[in-house]
Parts: sequence; structure tokens; C-alpha cells
Amino acid sequence: MRYFLLILLISNQLVGQKKIDTGIVKPDNNFNCKDYSFIDPIYALHSFIDSAYKISNICESKNQIEIRFTTSYAPTQMFDIIILSYSNNNWEGRKYEFNVDTLYYDSTLNADAGKIRVSRLKAARGFDSVFYMLKKNNIFSLPNQNEIKNKPHGPTDGLIHSLTFKVNDDYRTYKFSNAKYYIEHSKNKIFRNYYNIIELLSEKLEKE
Repeated sequence: MRYFLLILLISNQLVGQKKIDTGIVKPDNNFNCKDYSFIDPIYALHSFIDSAYKISNICESKNQIEIRFTTSYAPTQMFDIIILSYSNNNWEGRKYEFNVDTLYYDSTLNADAGKIRVSRLKAARGFDSVFYMLKKNNIFSLPNQNEIKNKPHGPTDGLIHSLTFKVNDDYRTYKFSNAKYYIEHSKNKIFRNYYNIIELLSEKLEKE
């Protein structure tokens, strides 16, 4: 009887855990959790931004899927970061906006002074729809932009993006910039994927 109840309990748990299709995932087998930064280290490491809002290192995340998308508006030090996560059959999105120059080196002061604006995100057609389109644009298998050969020489500042993902136990970070410029000057479909991902995460996810 106990054996039957145990099997029934496990079966119910498995039924309750929705298996989500993540498409092709290309992990970084050398991903170093210690080197990972919430803020792209183009400018500096600011780990206190993580702790201000209880955001752990991505390697400590319990989410089945997590996407962390950083945009820096070079040459300024304005940043925004979108975190899209999936766990227990539910999606959640948040957006963080801040200027690195104005931050205090104390997480409590930053939170109290409203130095980092935090917004919950919603998707008009549902998060599943957004994720489906992210998969169609190969979000978990795109290369770093600097790995693309025979690309035009683009601007060195502008919109610089860093995308870090966690899919189960797989992790990777890749970077790209000024996608609009490259889709106008190159037929390489990877630049169109970059551009579409920006649109999906920045436009299709709206502040509540």
C-alpha cells in the first residue's frame, strides 16, 4: 500500500510539472559562475545591484528557465535589465532601470532612494507567445557577435546588449550591439534574430 501511494505521489508531481520545449540550446561548458556579473563588466562590477533586490547569481537560480537581458546606452552609463523567468509552470518578468554613475555603494541606500527603478512586466498575448517567438529566433543558440565573420564594420557605441540564460543546468552569455544598423547593412539572418529578440523583450513585454 505504501509503495502504491509513493508511486501515485511521484506520478502526480510529474504531471504537475509542465515540460516546456526550449528548442536548441547551446551551453557554455566552461561557464564560470564566479565571473558572472549582473551588470555587463564593460563598465564595472556592481554586485550591490544584485543584493538590493535579492537577485542571486544566475547559477543559484532555482528557475527552470531564466533569461537576463542587459542593454547599455553607450557612451552613457544608463542601463536597463530585463529578467524573464519560468518556474512551476509560471512566467515572471521584471525590468530594472538605473544609471551606474548615480548609484551608492550600499544596496539599502539604493533601494531607499529609488536609484534603481523596478517594474513588473506583462505580455499582452501571454508569455508563452513571447517565448515561442524567442525560440523561433534561436535565443539559446545564437553566437557572440564578435564570432560572426565577414560582417560590416559597425559603430563602437550605441545599444550594447548582453544576454545570459539558464536552461535547466545549462548556462551561457553572448553579446551583440546595434542590431538595427547590421540588419540594414548585412543579409546575415543572425542579425535579424538579434533584432527580433530585442523587439520581443523590449517591446512585447510591457510594464504593468
